[in-house]
Amino acid sequence: MFQSTLILALLLSVAGFPAGLQAAAGHGSHGSHASGGAAATQIYTAVGSVKTVDSAGGKVFISHDPVPALKWPAMLMGFELEDPALAGALAEGDRVSFDFRVRDGRFIILDVEKLR
Repeated sequence: MFQSTLILALLLSVAGFPAGLQAAAGHGSHGSHASGGAAATQIYTAVGSVKTVDSAGGKVFISHDPVPALKWPAMLMGFELEDPALAGALAEGDRVSFDFRVRDGRFIILDVEKLR
């Protein structure tokens, strides 16, 4: 668990997210991390609230509900956007449903939809 938290903190520091959100992202455990290989093709769906959007960097921070398929509890974490143009449709506070994959320790959103 310490190792996965350390890796996440390092990724976030490199990704350039605000320091306060980096600290929040280290909270919790990701349970069974999938990283690369066949897991990279697995697509997961989650629901959450957008906390920060980095349009220039193609990244977003989302406070998401639990993701049972990955044994993740609800938490705040950073995601990369496979298509950086998706950032233009997102704003802080939006409630969203999103599809993502885990690839080489990175969490990549493939598609996102605003919820009402």
